[in-house]
Amino acid sequence: MVDSCSMLPSVAIAAFAESQIEGRRVIIFGSAHHCLWEKVLERGARLVHVCDPDSVRLAAAAARNTSPAVSFAPLSSQASLAVRDGAFDIGIVENLAALGEAPSILRQLRRALSPRGLAFVTAPNPDIREMMVPDLTPSKTPLDYYSLYDAVRAEFPIVRMLGQMPFVGYTLAELAPLDNPEPSLDAGYVPGGTEEPEWFVAAASAHPFEIDSFTIVQIPVAEVLHHSLERQLREQLRNSRCAERSAVERLARLEAQQQVVERTAGDRADADLVRQLNVLRDELGRKESWIAALEARASVADARSDEAEHQLEQTHQQLLHAKSDESRVARLQQELTEVRARADVAEQLSAEAYSDVSHLETQLCERGERLRELQAELRAVTLVGEQLIRELQSAQDAQNQRFGLQTWSNSAQLEASRDTASTDTAQSPEQTSAWVSHQVECESPNQSLDHPSHWQLLEDDRARLRADILAATWRIDQLLLVIEKSKDSQQEATLLRSQLSLAEHRLNEQSALLHQLRIDPIRS
Repeated sequence: MVDSCSMLPSVAIAAFAESQIEGRRVIIFGSAHHCLWEKVLERGARLVHVCDPDSVRLAAAAARNTSPAVSFAPLSSQASLAVRDGAFDIGIVENLAALGEAPSILRQLRRALSPRGLAFVTAPNPDIREMMVPDLTPSKTPLDYYSLYDAVRAEFPIVRMLGQMPFVGYTLAELAPLDNPEPSLDAGYVPGGTEEPEWFVAAASAHPFEIDSFTIVQIPVAEVLHHSLERQLREQLRNSRCAERSAVERLARLEAQQQVVERTAGDRADADLVRQLNVLRDELGRKESWIAALEARASVADARSDEAEHQLEQTHQQLLHAKSDESRVARLQQELTEVRARADVAEQLSAEAYSDVSHLETQLCERGERLRELQAELRAVTLVGEQLIRELQSAQDAQNQRFGLQTWSNSAQLEASRDTASTDTAQSPEQTSAWVSHQVECESPNQSLDHPSHWQLLEDDRARLRADILAATWRIDQLLLVIEKSKDSQQEATLLRSQLSLAEHRLNEQSALLHQLRIDPIRS
């Protein structure tokens, strides 16, 4: 009986069809004692229904099963399945050649699948004598590539043929890659680039479907070595049994010859016949002892086979435990190294953040002090500018009023002179002096226009007003520049505040990260 925990060729189908199996309902036609249904559950199947023609295997599997997601039912080529039509999404036939009538089995599989269900039907290649992982289920009707295709094509309109080839080799991989490595496959040592298919797989459905064109399924090397050792022991046992059968046949022939000799010896008392009989008896004794030795060797080989299987299982378990412990220690060491590196980086970042924050705070204090100085200077300059503008406005109003009175007086005197000229075009010097004196009296009763000091004062006032206006203009431009600088200072202060806030935020994050990194090693 096959060990349910050992690897079988059919487990490659569970790995190959994982994307279709996940979350689906799966029906399996095959041995309930094999581990295929367990591997299908591991790959994410929602429900698994196993159909086996052997009732003894069904009873043993049902008694061993503890999962509510697995059910078992008998399979018969004469009766229909006790399931609803279209109840399953994925169907797997573990070995069609071992189930008997292929058309009946495939017809039941098609009825059990939904309209868009996908079937995987496998059969061993009859031309392969030795398989990497043997399947001990005997084939009743061998199916080659074309026979399998024709049988499946009779029930499913779309069929895609696959070959399951053995893959033996070594993997050379970088132990600490910087990124996800891209695998490369070298088949230069294999004649033709690939091995002969051990199994033919037909993927079939009533609707178009997508599957991977090339998949490599890795199995533990201990499984391959285990099956290789079993194969050697079976070969030795088979040779021993063949030798035993040959010895038994020769013993039967010798016994027949002995009977003939005994009958002949009764009739003939010939010394040669007696001597020949003795020789035959000696040879018969040697053959019997040889047969006994062969039987003992066969028993020892069986015992050694059982002991080798037990030791191999123990070695496999010890290897698994050792690998798990080593991998766990290596993983913990790697995690500790990463945590220490992250702690160092966090401390460095924290120190840099503290330095940046101190530098930014110093800059912010300097800029704040400069901003307060500029604001005070701006207020002082604003007050001086307002005072100058008021003085300039007062001076302009006084000048406008003064020149307005003078213009009005000159206009009146000009009209009077025109009237006098129209009356008498010839004026005496006395009249002219009187007109001029009248003009001077109209403009300023206390001072004459011809007085030099009066014109000098007017020129001084005008020059002073122009100088005040020019100085006020320059001061206004300076105030505008100060205002612009104060605006830039305010923007720079705002930018510094935002940078300070960001630096404080980063400092808080680094402090939290450093605290978390210090706690993680303690928890580990």
